[in-house]
Amino acid sequence: MIELDWAVDNVTAAFKRAAMWSNTLVVVVSDNGGPLDHTTNFPLRGGKHTFWEGGIRVVGFVSGPVVPLSRRGATYDGMLHSSDWLPTIVSGVAGISSDELRPLLRNAPTPLDGVDAWNAIVSGGPSPRTEVVTQVANGYWNASSPGASTSAAGPCIRVGEMKLII
Repeated sequence: MIELDWAVDNVTAAFKRAAMWSNTLVVVVSDNGGPLDHTTNFPLRGGKHTFWEGGIRVVGFVSGPVVPLSRRGATYDGMLHSSDWLPTIVSGVAGISSDELRPLLRNAPTPLDGVDAWNAIVSGGPSPRTEVVTQVANGYWNASSPGASTSAAGPCIRVGEMKLII
């Protein structure tokens, strides 16, 4: 077993031992493609620190009793962004829609900008997300920032099947 398999198995077993599994949703998502100095992201181009699909398209999984039996073990390849996980999980677990969630977060430091993809994931339907901004040049990041990769100069946006990398 690789380390991630071992860790997820241990966490799942702990939830089951504590009789909490029936109320648990496990979400595991990678943060970026693998580093090109020792991994391959084939057949995708690029890897960590790039905006090619090998650097930003990642795998993940959703597991637990709340996932319908018909979707367990199924693959979903719709477009999602990390900001989508909050509204998606709240919708799937608590049944609260994004429209109901927004007022609850009105005092949050930033507004809710993710979309609820729960119904798309559990039905295998199309993603409600149609675009992803992967990078922008702003006060927090620009091409001259310390540690900025020359292969990831940004900005970068994907709309549908089209991607623009500058």
